Amino acid sequence: MEIFINHAIMHIVDNTRREYVYSAAELDIDSDMVAGFLDKHIKKILKNSATKEGLFNPDSQVFKLFSEFINGSAHFTNTTQKICEKLVEIMDDAPDIPAAVVIFAQFEVGSNPYFGILKLNHMDCYSHETANSTNQIVKTSQALPFNSGKVEEAVLIPYDPLILQIIEKPYPINGQPTNYFSSLFLECIPKLSKKEVTKIIKDVTTEIADKYADDELLEARVNTALIEEAIEKEGEIRLESVASAAFEDVAAREDFISMIRDYELVEDVELGEKYVVAQFGSYKFRASNGIEIKFPVGLMDDSAIVQIAKNADKSVDITLKGLRRS
Repeated sequence: MEIFINHAIMHIVDNTRREYVYSAAELDIDSDMVAGFLDKHIKKILKNSATKEGLFNPDSQVFKLFSEFINGSAHFTNTTQKICEKLVEIMDDAPDIPAAVVIFAQFEVGSNPYFGILKLNHMDCYSHETANSTNQIVKTSQALPFNSGKVEEAVLIPYDPLILQIIEKPYPINGQPTNYFSSLFLECIPKLSKKEVTKIIKDVTTEIADKYADDELLEARVNTALIEEAIEKEGEIRLESVASAAFEDVAAREDFISMIRDYELVEDVELGEKYVVAQFGSYKFRASNGIEIKFPVGLMDDSAIVQIAKNADKSVDITLKGLRRS
């Protein structure tokens, strides 16, 4: 994946000090350090399973400013400052939103143009200083994430189709945890991310497995059904089809779909085949004495390798055959 940076600029938004510094000049994108920094973070966002898709509300101020820029009626630097001012309005009234630098970038992924807003929240970092021939450890609270750090709030806006790719986390506003980045700043309603969808499916499956305790292999069957559905539908998951394949008990099947709906999860979701296999490709059996056995769900029905027998007391015996050291 090649990324070509055309414009980039960095502004400072520090609501703890009431320090807002708008840069008058763009970043030096010819610098290997700057280009490498942006390239690394943009790629991480594009590949992040926590990224949500969303659409601008028609009256979104950020959408209006973005539109003026891409149709050529506004300059990049002025556009970024005005967008940043929108963010500052929100942060001024919300001291729990962390101070940050905000990097705006206009770039291309292949031949596809994007506009990006990366809010890089300040991190604590330790360094050293020397004064009067004495070395001391010092802490700065204005470090930026790089190798092990990650961007927690960002949006990448492709020009076409105009589907936002958002990363965010909630912060308290008026005492309530709020996804302000999407709801107040971008003014859009995002869909659930792949990571959120996965958690919902796993949580609901666990609830159903606990409720129908006589079915020890229910979770493994759900995982298998998800993978088979993803392979057959090229990454798209229809949860009703998964429930029909996984649950012999009609009540369990209906409970599964009902709980999915309670989480406001649409029944047709696009997760991608590779992602589904990575997330649901194994099953971990946990015994009450602490023993854990993890095996690929595809082996569940292969009696030549795994045999699972239910006992009258609802315990199970697991026999593994033909094992060799890898």
